[in-house]
Amino acid sequence: MNKRLQSRRHLVRLFLVLVAATSPALLTAQVPSPPNKPAPQVSSPPTSQPSPARGPAIQNAERRLGRVSLAVARNVRLLVENRTTGRITVHGWDRDVIEARAISDRGEEVLILAQSGDEGSREVFLKADYVNLENPESPTQALDLPPRGSDGPLQIQLEVNVPRYVELELIRVIRSDVEIIGVETPINVIGHSSNVTLKDVGSVEAHTRTGSILIENARGIADVTSSTGAIRVTDSRGAVRAVSITGAIEVRCVKGRVDVGNTQAPIELVGIDGDVEAIASSSNVRFTGPLSGDGRYYLKSMSGRVEMIVPADTRGFDATLTSYRGMVESDFSLPPKPLPQDAETAGHRLSGRFGNGSPQITLDSFDGLVKLTKMASTSKVSCQ
Repeated sequence: MNKRLQSRRHLVRLFLVLVAATSPALLTAQVPSPPNKPAPQVSSPPTSQPSPARGPAIQNAERRLGRVSLAVARNVRLLVENRTTGRITVHGWDRDVIEARAISDRGEEVLILAQSGDEGSREVFLKADYVNLENPESPTQALDLPPRGSDGPLQIQLEVNVPRYVELELIRVIRSDVEIIGVETPINVIGHSSNVTLKDVGSVEAHTRTGSILIENARGIADVTSSTGAIRVTDSRGAVRAVSITGAIEVRCVKGRVDVGNTQAPIELVGIDGDVEAIASSSNVRFTGPLSGDGRYYLKSMSGRVEMIVPADTRGFDATLTSYRGMVESDFSLPPKPLPQDAETAGHRLSGRFGNGSPQITLDSFDGLVKLTKMASTSKVSCQ
């Protein structure tokens, strides 16, 4: 009974951690806001458009119609924002130029541009805003209220091309989707109802409440949370931490430690070259792939199925399989280690060593099936 109580308490703590990690207030707190900077001196006539409150130390701000092209060098920082719920895309390229445009169903919209510093250290601010079609003589004049389309305020897409070495400031959005591809520096994104896609980037910290998060080929640590959105991380070169409450989590081909947890959606781990800890409340947990020579693998669920699928020619491991109410199965012969046997553990626990016994495996469920499976000879995990 003590073991059952301990297991329940552990999973309750996990649930509270998940809720706390994905609450809006704490999502904001996990990434420090840039320091407050002096209000910019606006060179254009005063309008109702607010100054960029989170931007760099701006000397001048201007509103431009159409594309913006800006030659830059290394040591440049960029902050991007959008007045609307439209998509923000940032793509890296092999040119020493920042190029941006704001576009909607109406055509070209306004870009707010501000910058400071010099070639040694430069800060740039870009924000999408609306064209004032009611004032043809001054179309860049700010609007107090956004124009509306058939389904609400008109959305503006902010599209930016940047040198791959550009350092991006924290991107904070409410309902704008964010896509960043080919930027080799660290990426930080906080969204509310936002889908986040990050490919070929540096390290990652991304948090959403209801949106999904997709990360491919991150060159550093990936730290991601979402309350209800799915999380997918593939081909990452660093450790991964992923937390979701009701969103599925899939992690594939990662070279580093993986720590994941959720409550009501499956966890799928494939081709992990590092230690693994995966904990779920009422969902299934599955690991597929070869074992590291000295790896540690801990998979646990309260009421879901827990399964590890490894190659049949695995050299060896030390395993403990436990299900307090469910069945325990293994395709590998595990000569048992001495264990205290009682009515509660008989038939629900298997512990032993196979082969050289270097990797350590712990599979645990309260009332779900726990299984250690041999990978079919036709199956093979392929990672770059």
